[in-house]
Amino acid sequence: MAELGTDLFTAYAVGKGIGALKDLGIGKSAFNALGSLRNPAITPGFGESTLIDYSGGLASRRFSTFKNVIKGSAGEAATKYLWTIDNRGINVALEQTQAATSRGFITHTNISSTAYAGGEVWFTDEKSVFINAKSARFGGASMTTEQWAAAKSSWEAIGYKVEAADFKPPTSPPAN
Repeated sequence: MAELGTDLFTAYAVGKGIGALKDLGIGKSAFNALGSLRNPAITPGFGESTLIDYSGGLASRRFSTFKNVIKGSAGEAATKYLWTIDNRGINVALEQTQAATSRGFITHTNISSTAYAGGEVWFTDEKSVFINAKSARFGGASMTTEQWAAAKSSWEAIGYKVEAADFKPPTSPPAN
C-alpha cells in the first residue's frame, strides 16, 4: 500500500512562506497543459461514485514521490495501481482495493469525481513508473495527445522516471 496521506499539508506550510503554493511541485504550467477538469466519460456504476480517502488506501502527491508502494512489473494485477490527476495532484490506489462496486474493487471514479487524466501505474523501482492511459472514465478515449504528454510530465515533476505505454488519441475530439 502506498503511504497513506498527502504531501499537500507540508508543501502548503513551505509554500505559504514564499506565497506560491500553486507554483511548487507539479506546478501551474503542467496543470494548464492538462486542460480542464473533466467529468467521467462513462456514467459511474453502483458504488463507483463513493470516493475513498486516505484511510481507504488513497495516496496523493503534488510535490514528492510516493512512499511504501508495492513494486511490480507492468501487467501484474496484484501490483497495479489506478491513478488520476485532479486539483489534489496525482492520486493513486491499488486497483484491487475492496469496494462496494459491481467489480468488488475500486474504479477511477472512487479516486476522483472529476479529473484531468487517469490510467494505470506500476511502480517498477523507487523512482521509476510505467504508466498507461487505460481509464474508461478519465483516460485514453477522452484524452488528447497533449493531455497525455502533460500527464507524463506531471509524473516526472514529482520525481519519477516515466516509461509509458503507446498512446493512441481518440478518432474524434473528447466530449468535454
